[in-house]
Amino acid sequence: MDEIELLRGVGRDVPPPDAKARQAARFALMEVANGAAARPRLRWPRLALQRPRLLVPAVVVPLVVVLALGIVPFGSRPDPAAAAALSAVAGVAAALPAAPADGYRHTKSEGAWLVGEGGWPDRPNGIWALVPVTRELWVKPDGSGRLIETRGEPIWFGPADKAAWVASGSPLPSPEHTDVRFVATPPGVAPGTPQVWPGSLMGHQDVEALPTDPAALRQVIDQRAAAGGGSTDYERFTIVGDLLRETVAAPQVRAALYRVAAGLGGVQLIGSVTDRAGRTGTAVAMTSAESSRGLERRVLIFDPRTSVLLEEQDTLLHRVDWLDADPPIVIGYATYLVSDIVPTIT
Repeated sequence: MDEIELLRGVGRDVPPPDAKARQAARFALMEVANGAAARPRLRWPRLALQRPRLLVPAVVVPLVVVLALGIVPFGSRPDPAAAAALSAVAGVAAALPAAPADGYRHTKSEGAWLVGEGGWPDRPNGIWALVPVTRELWVKPDGSGRLIETRGEPIWFGPADKAAWVASGSPLPSPEHTDVRFVATPPGVAPGTPQVWPGSLMGHQDVEALPTDPAALRQVIDQRAAAGGGSTDYERFTIVGDLLRETVAAPQVRAALYRVAAGLGGVQLIGSVTDRAGRTGTAVAMTSAESSRGLERRVLIFDPRTSVLLEEQDTLLHRVDWLDADPPIVIGYATYLVSDIVPTIT
């Protein structure tokens, strides 16, 4: 037997790893990747559900290990099934009539997002919980509008976090109801410029002013991804979700956003799912190990008949020392119950 035949026989008598061994290997790999990363800090959104986007240094991992763990390599090609589903819904959006030039873009959502405090010497990993929130937003392209927001009691991942919260004087946001009206962007200021004075709508932008050509829109998204410190397809996928939510984007813009998503490496088709409101939609997802929070999967659910975004969700897929829970751990979601254009604020 020559050397080549000998190499071909290596490992033939070794059984494949079982599910438990694969999971253990995944956890070990991600602990190496994220062991020195900073934890995300409290960041409560004003307009959109925004996540801390912290990156860890790249870790060189043999390709065979990555494939064995089931992680999609960065820079991979799009899943043909996902690309087809996204291209199809882009066609649906492109066939819709143009949105009225005036009127309030009205959305209502229910969700919860990860918030936290810390860390302290006696609890270096901080205290983390999901805080439920109901939001109703009316906003014109000029930035004027109204936001009603109700936050509920924290949803605890486990008893340890709740006990630490009580012992620390209950530092996380308490339930509250807010109702704020916003003024229009002043004359001479570019539409969509974030407003920083009291009573303004922080973070609003006129999504309808975005390019409708997918190539031009991809350039805009690339610039935003680079500015955010993460020029990855996962960051681009996140930005697409950012621009689809709470905007009632013009149909042609929405079509271009779905077409950009269809060309991203690593996007995968989950298929037909039921969202938290009981509606049937199509789900696509992307998984990344580049976040400081760990191995994270982001899911977007859209209605294939109307092209409207129904729901989004972020899930941690491995154990982390700063959450009192076993994976998979939902660390944020939003279900969009209403998405329309109305003449007045109700």
